Amino acid sequence: MVTTLLIGLLTPLLGTMLGSAFVFFMKDEMSARLQKSLLGFASGVMVAASVWSLLIPAMEMEADSGKWAVLPAGLAAHACPTLHAGLCRGSNVLRGGRGTHPRSLQRSAL
Repeated sequence: MVTTLLIGLLTPLLGTMLGSAFVFFMKDEMSARLQKSLLGFASGVMVAASVWSLLIPAMEMEADSGKWAVLPAGLAAHACPTLHAGLCRGSNVLRGGRGTHPRSLQRSAL
């Protein structure tokens, strides 16, 4: 039991450490293609985590309550990305247009 617990705790820790170690190898500018690839992968992981860890269990817990019980989780699944897209567009307008970033935001603050 202790071995299973240690493996369960150390696996995500080592994965996170390995992923964050690449920051030290990519100190210079990244190509736009690599940056978009990494951001796309990270967003896919986050969407998968929210669907399989939050939305599907919420829908399964409420499945016995009736046919409209999954409505809150379904609305949240559609409302959150819509809100996020609106906030991103609003922040682009505040920064001065589409895709422009102030010089201070071009590189990570690490």
